[in-house]
Amino acid sequence: MRIDSCDYPLVNWSAISVQILGHSDYLAKGQRFRMQVEITDKPEMIAFPCEGMILHAHEEKVAAQFLSTDKNLRARILKFLGHKGSGL
Repeated sequence: MRIDSCDYPLVNWSAISVQILGHSDYLAKGQRFRMQVEITDKPEMIAFPCEGMILHAHEEKVAAQFLSTDKNLRARILKFLGHKGSGL
């Protein structure tokens, strides 16, 4: 995941949120920010820009909610998550 031109490892994600490592010193609960999400689960990949809001930051982990996903993007995310769940 990319925030402020820096890449951060993704810990977990869903159709509505992400959890990353390494940005907790810079983002505070309730803060809004722009991010670029790029996830590869070979052979599939999904990438999208969106706005997020920090839900919590603890030690090295930060959780953020997607704020600006339209229904088409949510459908793409759910399809990608279904691909991961299928074991492909």
